[in-house]
Amino acid sequence: MAIARKILKSQVGGYLPRAFKRWLLQHCGEFRELTPGEQQKLAMILWSMSSNRYRHNSGDAELNPIPWRQKAAWFGSAARFDQINEALGWFELRLKARKGKSMAGWAVAERGRELLEAYLSGKHEPGTGLDDENGKPYRTPKDAIRSVTSTGKKTRFRRDHLPALVEVDGDRLHEFQRVADHWLYGTPCPAGYDWVIQRWQAIRDGVGPKSGPEASNWRAHCARTQAGQLYLAAVSSGAPGFMLPTTYVESDAGRLYAEGALNLQNCVGEVRRVALADCYDVDISNAHWSLVSQMAGRLDVATPMIRHYLDNKRAFRAEVALAAGISREDAKFVMLAAIYGATLARTTEAHKRAVAERIGNDAVDRLKAHGPLVALIKEVGGAGRAIIDDYACRTAKKAVLVNDAGREIALNRPPRELLAHILQGAESCALQAMMPRLEGQIRVLQHDGLTVSSKPDLAALEADIQDATSYDLRLEMTRL
Repeated sequence: MAIARKILKSQVGGYLPRAFKRWLLQHCGEFRELTPGEQQKLAMILWSMSSNRYRHNSGDAELNPIPWRQKAAWFGSAARFDQINEALGWFELRLKARKGKSMAGWAVAERGRELLEAYLSGKHEPGTGLDDENGKPYRTPKDAIRSVTSTGKKTRFRRDHLPALVEVDGDRLHEFQRVADHWLYGTPCPAGYDWVIQRWQAIRDGVGPKSGPEASNWRAHCARTQAGQLYLAAVSSGAPGFMLPTTYVESDAGRLYAEGALNLQNCVGEVRRVALADCYDVDISNAHWSLVSQMAGRLDVATPMIRHYLDNKRAFRAEVALAAGISREDAKFVMLAAIYGATLARTTEAHKRAVAERIGNDAVDRLKAHGPLVALIKEVGGAGRAIIDDYACRTAKKAVLVNDAGREIALNRPPRELLAHILQGAESCALQAMMPRLEGQIRVLQHDGLTVSSKPDLAALEADIQDATSYDLRLEMTRL
């Protein structure tokens, strides 16, 4: 499965504090019985799964896949992993694998959770070091962008635009755990975090399967764990201050993905805002919808509903939220899923059921009566087919399609993957166009933007994008 290969690759370049393995050796007798290699791999899996960054396609937020390929690569066989876990009791199999449908779904069991939380809550000395998944000292490279892409080609990005060490606000990350404790256990809350509490209250008071008290508590617990992990990784890096090693690898579509189980690119928004306080997020406004509209316009394919959405995005999302009885955040998800082939039909195909998994079948049924959204989904389907045909015709090499980033994809892949490849390639070119002007200021790379240390000139950046890509994209800025 593609997700299995992605997860296995994403562990490469990862790291965890060396002290975490020592903690496990001191507090778990069964762990001491394993070989050093097995110890390191088990510690890495516990560290990774606890951050909840590898979601299972069942939609259950607590589940993570542990691919059999990863088990075989790290432990010699999947059976050996199961044997070890039976002795440790760290992971719990909650959902059996369905051949051709999904991998098994695993959750961190109570014993594993207690070990990690005890480690995160303890006192730690700085400079204890980081190790990679093989137990070797992690060496932070000079440049943040790897020279070789995920497919073994040379990256097209300049590697010296940003260093591989990112300064984070360690004190606030450490303090943030008390904010989560306030939400979860009613302990005193530090001042200045009302925005966090309001965020979790909105989830608690929302509607739909991703809302309610259980969902808000999960979010707070996940954020608490991630903040603790990022804090300890920064403490253990050995660099002066709180410096978090952060490296990126270019994907087969041209996007830059941060390596490792947990990083500032994929942590929950509350944690990233705390870690990078007073920085500025610069995002491409409705990047993929804008690109679809402009790509279709070049082919004389009319997209009036897409233009209407782009001109009235807040009102449109509010109408979708009201029609379905869901939150505006869920409405935003519906809009993004629609561009990648998610439908309002009851189907067993996972990618088409993305909306139903997020908001529930009842809300989806209500959306079927919302004419503007139905028309928008139909329009983007037609525009997407035209865009794919155009890129295929413009590619000289047979049986492949090449996007704006010069990256190939086989033409026999599903249309949703072809369109994603095209849009992500164009998006990455826009990001690449912004980077020279922001050299020395970039803290974190996102997929549709970046985070910088000082207030940028948006008009100049928009001009850079248009000069480099010919796309007229608008930027939005938020101070963290």
